[in-house]
Amino acid sequence: MKYKYSRKEIACMFSEDFSRTINEIIDMLLEPAEWPQEGDKFWVINMAFVVDTYHYDPSSNYIKETILGGNCFRTKKEAIKARNKIRRILNET
Repeated sequence: MKYKYSRKEIACMFSEDFSRTINEIIDMLLEPAEWPQEGDKFWVINMAFVVDTYHYDPSSNYIKETILGGNCFRTKKEAIKARNKIRRILNET
């Protein structure tokens, strides 16, 4: 998982007086970074219901629209599960 700040950057924010509790303070301040970030791998379900993999490129309009549409999965397993659910719903109608 990526974070907004590194442990070293956070440690530099505090004086040496806090050295014995710095790890506790750092753990409280660590926040997960937004996902996906440039270069992150993710999976999508294409129009033929095939699970494809992409690397996040913030300049790609296709990728932006895919993410906004909710067709963006962290793992292939998550994408396959969603694809199977969509197929079941379509077969019911």
